[in-house]
Amino acid sequence: MSTLLSAKDVQERLGISESTLFRMLKNKELKGFKVGGRAWRFEESDIEDYIQRQRQKAEQEQKEPDAA
Repeated sequence: MSTLLSAKDVQERLGISESTLFRMLKNKELKGFKVGGRAWRFEESDIEDYIQRQRQKAEQEQKEPDAA
């Protein structure tokens, strides 16, 4: 199991607001789970995977010619 991150850790790492974080959870863009009934935790490896997917998506979009 990888290191667990708090919601605040993930917000800082991704540079997003709390509302954006919870929208991403709702839309299943990020995986997380509650501990103690209230606090959210995220596996560091899942966050790193998300960052990698976003990086690949951006690189792919840069390679594709504009559809103008």
